[in-house]
Amino acid sequence: MGTINSGRQGGLTASADCSAKQYCVAVSSGNRTVTFAGTAGLLGIGVIENKPASGQAVSLLIGPEVKVVLSATMAANVKWSTTNLGTAKTAVTGENILGVLLEGGVAGDVVAATWEPGAIAP
Repeated sequence: MGTINSGRQGGLTASADCSAKQYCVAVSSGNRTVTFAGTAGLLGIGVIENKPASGQAVSLLIGPEVKVVLSATMAANVKWSTTNLGTAKTAVTGENILGVLLEGGVAGDVVAATWEPGAIAP
């Protein structure tokens, strides 16, 4: 995968060990702290770009394009959400849609996706 066009958010701290969560969805966990999404379908605040241990600085990708880890085989152009491990999955009814995959792949692949959180899957 090539380079991506993404803004970045700094000034945040990991409230849990996210060293194995690079390119997983992040959620707010307190005052300027974040962790990986631990519940499927959550509204994320960005994608973890680095590999921070608990207490370390977190760099978030905030779009318009991000990299995400796939949880399963997925095709390009699929609306995606997050699993309970912070990885990307196909959005289902009632979940927050976080964007659209720009590339397809298999479980564990890191692919490009848009970051457009806000809509709820019908």
